[in-house]
Amino acid sequence: MLKKEMPDRVKILIGIALSLVVWGIGVLASGEVLTLYGYDRFGKRIDFLCIIFPVILILFGSVIAAVCKRNSNDALFFGAYLFIAVPALFFIIVTLNPFEVPGFLTILFLIFAALAVPALSSFMGFFKAVYGNTLPVGISEAHVAFCIAMAVAIVLPLILYKFVKSK
Repeated sequence: MLKKEMPDRVKILIGIALSLVVWGIGVLASGEVLTLYGYDRFGKRIDFLCIIFPVILILFGSVIAAVCKRNSNDALFFGAYLFIAVPALFFIIVTLNPFEVPGFLTILFLIFAALAVPALSSFMGFFKAVYGNTLPVGISEAHVAFCIAMAVAIVLPLILYKFVKSK
């Protein structure tokens, strides 16, 4: 896979790049990206890809965990996992936050939202592919399904990484 003599920082950057490609697929499939002023459309939504994106993310995390553990590429796994888990975790935090954000926590909430931009953009494509061009109001079944998929994408790679045997 990767040369053993490659420095760990390069492997981490390769893992980050791979994860960003996967999130990029989700954002490009949704055809819109979250900005400070709402969602900006930049292309056409691909409904099929939007619906299967959570599965793609889970499969990517699982495959990268198994392959990296088998080949003893810890740095590559943790670089890729970091950029899978952070947007997914902050998506769950932002989505399931039922409370109004107090003034002193607004900055913290905006940081969470900024880290969740790839997941929020991918979710919007997922939501619109399931429900049509309606905007989400409250927590729907699509919110719950996407949150469960993000939770699986966070937990499953760690479990696989723990139990797969190295060569």
